[in-house]
Amino acid sequence: MIHSAGMACTFERIPSAPPIPKGVKVAFVKTLPSLVRLTTERRQRHHQGRNLLARLNVQRVRCFSATADGLPVGETELFLVAGVAGIYNVEVLRPYRRRGIGSLLLHSALQHAKQLGYRIATLGATGMGQCLYEHSGFEEVCKLSFWKYPKTHARNLA
Repeated sequence: MIHSAGMACTFERIPSAPPIPKGVKVAFVKTLPSLVRLTTERRQRHHQGRNLLARLNVQRVRCFSATADGLPVGETELFLVAGVAGIYNVEVLRPYRRRGIGSLLLHSALQHAKQLGYRIATLGATGMGQCLYEHSGFEEVCKLSFWKYPKTHARNLA
């Protein structure tokens, strides 16, 4: 079982925009580029599913991509449902971490939701991202627990 922090913030608590790292751009995109090589069927289907969801739910799902000198290095998704902005899958490739790209992605998604009239955002934080979210105005409001099966278990179910 995996445990993580359920976090929320009101948009009044969002700090000002972080500095933009040199050569980095964040943009709203209709399809997410692949950050890693899609070498397994699982990775291929996961990537296809995320992009299909974004295309089918244009009013509710927004994708943001970060590039460094033109190369995709980070991404996040924003789900707009029931008056709440949900942040999902804030990801930055390992060589580009700790440069402010994750903060910039998060801030871009939150600003977009704020411009659309949303006032509350939620997310589930991993241990790696919790500090980033706390610095961005989020606070822990609950604990989330879920089962994660090893890869061998998934093969046995197929």
